[in-house]
Amino acid sequence: MTGTVEHEYGRMTGTVEYQYGRMTGTVEYQYGRMTGTVEHEYGRMTGTVEHEYGRMTGTVKDQYGRMTGTVKHEYGRMTGTVKHEYGRMIGTVEYQYKMQPKGWVKVMIKRSATMKHMQVRKLSQKR
Repeated sequence: MTGTVEHEYGRMTGTVEYQYGRMTGTVEYQYGRMTGTVEHEYGRMTGTVEHEYGRMTGTVKDQYGRMTGTVKHEYGRMTGTVKHEYGRMIGTVEYQYKMQPKGWVKVMIKRSATMKHMQVRKLSQKR
């Protein structure tokens, strides 16, 4: 980890850069919140992320074509507009994580989309 970090009364503000491609950008920590610009160099996520009390809002883009669009994550649910570049699914999806014996499993609870190849279940399992 390289960068300028200022720590004061439990807060950390400044620019943080992770050299191994995990995260680069400006991050501000204040009272358990994280705000700033986050870029993942390996193509998993790029965009602006705001984390506050377990919520995450911002633009998420997968450079490998798995998912592009605007995602809002709030208290274990993720809602937003999802566009799959390979033609599998385009539309609005809402799903929620539920605890199962093998761990957390993503369960789709609502969808309004144009389905192609009907591979929504496969997409949900991957992500």
